Amino acid sequence: MNDVKNYVGYSAIEKISSNLKGTCERVGEIDILTIDESIGQGTVRCVQLQPGIQIISLQVSLLEDTRVCIDDLLTESLQFYYCHEGNIAHHFKEKTLTHSLDQYQTAIVRSIIGYDGEVLIPKDVETDIHITLVNKNVLFDTFQKVENYFGTSLLDLLDSIDYAHQYIHLGHLNLKIAAQLRLISYDTTENKISQQLVNKGRYYIILAKQIAQFHSEKSTVKNTSGLLKKELQQITSLSEAIKENPEVQYSLKKLCLASGLSPAKLQEGFKFMFDRTVSDFIKTTRLEKAASLIVTTDLSISEIVYNIGLTSRSYFCKIFKSKYHYSPKEYRKKSV
Repeated sequence: MNDVKNYVGYSAIEKISSNLKGTCERVGEIDILTIDESIGQGTVRCVQLQPGIQIISLQVSLLEDTRVCIDDLLTESLQFYYCHEGNIAHHFKEKTLTHSLDQYQTAIVRSIIGYDGEVLIPKDVETDIHITLVNKNVLFDTFQKVENYFGTSLLDLLDSIDYAHQYIHLGHLNLKIAAQLRLISYDTTENKISQQLVNKGRYYIILAKQIAQFHSEKSTVKNTSGLLKKELQQITSLSEAIKENPEVQYSLKKLCLASGLSPAKLQEGFKFMFDRTVSDFIKTTRLEKAASLIVTTDLSISEIVYNIGLTSRSYFCKIFKSKYHYSPKEYRKKSV
């Protein structure tokens, strides 16, 4: 492996590479470990968001079940986990209990030196984990000098679990975080400075959503939708299918048949996970794809209307302007 100490973020990369060997490089502000073919494939990216907050993103598929120690990367740390793809588990080394995280699930973990934990990554599974490491001591020094809601909320969260040497909170599924992660780009052909700023903004949004979710779950009854975890996962699968193929003519009846859920459970699940009805979710998904096509392709507006499964151009223009405050043509000109 390359001499990782040549890189500003070598501390995290160096410790991760003790479990996952590979080759390191630095691209812009990101330290990247490319996994060696002898253990699997994929990359690990590390970036410092600000003093006291570090982002680690693991996108890997490994040949053997692997344990990766995350908890000792920072002392007095708080870790915000998000399992974007696959499934993982967290285990405190001296305990027998293992906590599983499914796809789209969040978790908050805290441990101090001497009470280390580790992430268990299963073999032959496409795994995408997003971890935000927060250094408590640095954050206190930073936010105590500045009045802002984000800092106050984070300090309150740190204080609320300060008594525990080990702490883990398993959260609900969260599709809103997945939507933010999909917008983060590592394409080196793009403008590096502007893309890094955009990515950092999304990292902050993800952290804010995890903090808000934690506060909500600590103050309310678990899973207020009344749906089982398996049923919420079926809602997740449906939402992903709609996003992949928004042009399909969906109906409540067809979606119920595909999922095995009743119309009432289907609506309740979408309201719980996306704050909108099924029809609103489909409409929003179509508009978001249309906006992307307007910016990234030379398709005519009529062709875009067809591509998202609508038949009326006038209706499309009306609902597009209602959402984006510009007509489709104005939106294209503005984006040039």
